[in-house]
This record gives sequence, structure tokens and C-alpha cells, in this order.
Amino acid sequence: MRYLLKIIRNWLRQKNREKDAVSGKRRIAKGIRLFFEQNYELRYNVMKQVEEFRPRHRKERIIHRKAVAIGGKELLFSQKEPLNSEETVFNWRQLTDRELRRIAIEQMEQVGVAWSVDVELYVRSAFIPNYNPVTEFLGNCGEWNRHKDYIRQLASRVPTIYKEWPDRFHRWVLAMVAQWMNLSRDYGNAIVPMLIGSQGTHKSTFCKQILPPELREYYIDDIKLDNAEQVERMLGRMLLVNIDEYNAKTNREQAKIKRILTEKDIQTRRMRSDQYMMLPRMASFIATTNDTQPLYDPTGSRRYLCCEINGIIDTDTPINYQQLYAQAVTELKEGAAWYFSKAEEVEIERHNQEYRNLSSPETILTTYYEPAEPCKDNFLRAIDIQAELRTHVKAADVPTIGKLASALRSCHFRHGKINGVRGWYAKKRE
Repeated sequence: MRYLLKIIRNWLRQKNREKDAVSGKRRIAKGIRLFFEQNYELRYNVMKQVEEFRPRHRKERIIHRKAVAIGGKELLFSQKEPLNSEETVFNWRQLTDRELRRIAIEQMEQVGVAWSVDVELYVRSAFIPNYNPVTEFLGNCGEWNRHKDYIRQLASRVPTIYKEWPDRFHRWVLAMVAQWMNLSRDYGNAIVPMLIGSQGTHKSTFCKQILPPELREYYIDDIKLDNAEQVERMLGRMLLVNIDEYNAKTNREQAKIKRILTEKDIQTRRMRSDQYMMLPRMASFIATTNDTQPLYDPTGSRRYLCCEINGIIDTDTPINYQQLYAQAVTELKEGAAWYFSKAEEVEIERHNQEYRNLSSPETILTTYYEPAEPCKDNFLRAIDIQAELRTHVKAADVPTIGKLASALRSCHFRHGKINGVRGWYAKKRE
């Protein structure tokens, strides 16, 4: 009988310990929530993929300490109020590990119910609401008043003789916003306006001013192509990338830029994790250069909207960003085209002819030859094509056989073999 009573008492003690443990966990969870409700706002920035925080009151004073019953125990919380009648605005900041530890210690001093690991568990959880800066900005733009064409008005700040520039820029802005809204399931915004002008014409300043102040932290002045993972991360976390001094990019870098222009989704690694996930690409591109002939690859010239500047860009007049982006959203919802048709791409290529660098092998080749149907009459050896080019361009610009073969491949000339002789199917341009 005594043995049985001992078993029952041990069982009751175990149950009480389990009950106390559950009660303690609840007390910790509620204590952490109350601490943040009184002291800090939290949000998860889906663009940056980081947690952000800000104090609820920047200037405040403790007026009394209030006892709050949690799990059968009373915990003291400081009650605070602003020193001024108006609440002081405090900017959102990334919640770094250093800041998280400071907040955890502050919580221990004020409440004393949780350890830093408990605070981090709450902060990194889905209890923290998501925040998308793009969605919030576009949603707060209001309705387009239709009194002005704000997009073309912004384009007209760029002094140029390119008559189609306002229409082309308007289409590009729609493509940029359509990408933010993830309207296309197959393609990214593959068009790049290229501002061509001398230094001091405010090209880079204009590029930065395309984004409103609320989104300007998602603008970057250049792109580093050495690290593929960083490039992928940038495509998902930036809204506008300015390829500054485009002419300074190597041929290899320009080829990489051409490739990433058509990407729709990007693969990126989660913060503090080894897991990879697919995210929609957010970044659109714009470029600036002082070189009047910046295009080296004739097969990709339709991707660029070359606009030569003949004056100083107006960057002083205020921009009505709410109406500008409200116009873009409204037009997209009404079915406006945000991509260029085949006929328009042909026209863009024709316009870009004067901005092609004639010293590149691809440009020299396509200036005098074009791909032809596979037949004996169109069959030419690379050395024959090289010999013909010598009669048209100076010796220093004639490509070597290796560079000429590379140019023939990149420009989609067909390769073949007749009677054991290798060559290419090409014909002279008329």
C-alpha cells in the first residue's frame, strides 16, 4: 500500500512539474509580446528579407510601473508616454544581431521573464507581419487624375532630338512597374534606356530621381558581375539598377548583362539559412555613358533605348511621384502594353545603328554580311570572309580568324561542311 502511495505521489509531482513548465512557457511568450507591444514595432521586409524595428516612442519618460498578471504571477511593466504631445517619428532600421542582443538585455532588465534565445525565437517567427515597400507605395498613390501625362512629362526633362523618346520611356516605365507587380509570368523587363551625353548633364541624378524618395534605398548606381550569388540577390532586392559608364564594361560583362536582362525569376539563399528559394525578379535597368558609340553587340541592340542628350537634364523641378505611378498602375490595369512589338523592336534597332561601335567584330561582320540559307552558292570559308572585309575596313580593324568565327556564331550564321571543307553560310549585304 505504501509503495502504491509513493508511486501516486511521484506521478502527481511529475504532473505538477509539467504543468509549471507549460505555465512558464506561456508566461514567457506573453511577457515577450507585451514587451514589444509597449516598446518596439517589428516587421519583416520581404524585399530585403530581414526583420526591421523601431521604438514606439523616441522621447519618453516612465510615469509608473504597472503589475500585469501572467500565468498566475505578477510582472512589472514600465508605462511610458511621449515628452511632447506629438509622437516623434523614428525611422525603421534593420534588426541586426547586435541590436537584437541589446533589446534582449533590455527586456531582461525591464521584465525578466525570457532569455535572448526566447526573444530571437519570437522576432524570427511568422508572428511578425510582412512588409512590402513597393506594394505599400503603389497602394498609397491614389487615383490618377488624368489631367496630365506625368510619365511623358518626366521623359521630356531629357533634352534630345530623339522624337520617339517620350513614348519609348513611357513604355519602359510601364514595364518597370509591371515587373514590380509581377504581371508577367514568363519574361522580365529586358529594355534598358541608355542616356548618352557628356559629364555634367545630370544623367545619374535623373536616373536616381525616377524612384520616389520612399523607394530610393532600392536604387543602386552600379552592378558588380563578379559574384553570381550577389547578382541574383540584387535582382530580387533592388528596384532600379543604373549601369553607370556602360562603355567601361568589358565585352564579357556586357554579355552577362544581356543574359540577366531576360531573367524572370531568380534563385536566392535565405538569410541565415542554406536553403534556396525562387523569387520574382524586381530590378529593372537603366544605363548612362559618355561614349557616343557604346553598343558592341549588334544582336542585342534592340534591348537598348539609346537617347543622346543635347543639353542639361532638368533635375530641379519637383516630381509628382504619386500621380506618376498612379498613372502607370491605372494604365496597366486598363490593359496598356508594357512591352515592344516586333515592329517596334526593328525600329529601335534601326535607330541604334548610329550608336554601334564599328570596330567590334560582330558589327564589322554584320555591316557587310548577313546569314543565308544553307546552299553551295552561299558557302564561304572564314578566310574568304576575312579577305573581303580587308577591302572595306582598315587593317587594324579586320578581326582575326578566331574572333571572326566567334562573331559568326554569336550572330547566328550557320556552320557547315562541303567536300570536307568547313565554312559558313553567308551572303553580302546589298
